Amino acid sequence: MPSCAICYEEMLNNLAVTKCGHIFHRECIDQAWIRTESCPLCRAELKENEIIKVGFSVAESDPTEFKKFLSEIPEEDKNNVVKFAAQSAKQIALRTKAEEKAKLATFRL
Repeated sequence: MPSCAICYEEMLNNLAVTKCGHIFHRECIDQAWIRTESCPLCRAELKENEIIKVGFSVAESDPTEFKKFLSEIPEEDKNNVVKFAAQSAKQIALRTKAEEKAKLATFRL
């Protein structure tokens, strides 16, 4: 699962995307922005309105909600967000599959 470059926790919900295409937890980027007014990864200058709050949970979002969100972000940021969402979905699927195998192994004992 992708992790936030600020707090290193998994990024499943309460996310934000910067104009430079980097994704963080909302709270993390908000705190970092107050201190530096720039992206913590690439140091691009950011205005407050250039940090887009993501209104869905990666773990629980439905396709309609994701499409609506994509329509609201700048075209140049869409590839980063789609790539992140695909990577996250793959990791969630792998984790779920591993959890199911572990449960089956428990029942076999």
